[in-house]
Amino acid sequence: MAMDSVFMLKKVVSPLLFPLPLVVLILTIGAILILVSRRRHAGKFFVITGTLLLLALSYPFLPNLLLKPLERQYRPLFKVSLKDSPLFLTASKAKWVVVLGGGVSSDPWLSPTSQLSESSLARVVEGVRIHRELPQSRFLVSGGALFGNRPESEVMAQVAKSLGVPERSIVEEKKSPDTENQALIIGRTVKNDEFILVTSASHMPRAMALFVKQGKKPIPAPAGYLVKEDGGTGPRGWFPSPAALEKAERGVYEYIGITWGRLRGKQ
Repeated sequence: MAMDSVFMLKKVVSPLLFPLPLVVLILTIGAILILVSRRRHAGKFFVITGTLLLLALSYPFLPNLLLKPLERQYRPLFKVSLKDSPLFLTASKAKWVVVLGGGVSSDPWLSPTSQLSESSLARVVEGVRIHRELPQSRFLVSGGALFGNRPESEVMAQVAKSLGVPERSIVEEKKSPDTENQALIIGRTVKNDEFILVTSASHMPRAMALFVKQGKKPIPAPAGYLVKEDGGTGPRGWFPSPAALEKAERGVYEYIGITWGRLRGKQ
């Protein structure tokens, strides 16, 4: 099967395993069995199962349990200054700050910061923060064009320039459709140079594994944490929320990606 076909199959099939589509599928099957078949007991089972699953995933406990092991594998590179990082000696030698794309919209009515997804924006901001500590480094933004959108890297570069990164420091990688291809293309660009890898905290374990498989030794700089322990729960924590569903989806997405990569020997 051609690479494009495999990629499309992955993009079409994997969302069916995400929490919300899966719950909707289970509830739909249950409703159909109740309304148009004689298997009402089976239909009730599907409806009850879908409802309980939706409730479990709409409160933070289970999604946090799913996502936290991914997000806490790597610490933020530094909190205030690179000098307070345990990786200071290694990170200070980095010649590249590499930022992986995490989604973009091509709506020309929006500003570049609004065109980026929340994940992409968090990654770019963290990358800029690190680049300011290492002004001699190159700022590489990575992400190709998917489904008719502009290349992610173009929008990321625009945002980086608006945040003060000099244009001469920016390198755009516009061809990669996914993380696996980013690891291949970026690996050929940075060669044997030290580089800092910026991506979402939940995505970092998979990204690191793919780069290490290419023989690279990236310095992890996770961004965009979703699991945040603030020491208390307000009244909003008593109700189901789309934020919890988003955490569950992010966790499932990453575990699917990790499993897919290991099955194919890419990680």
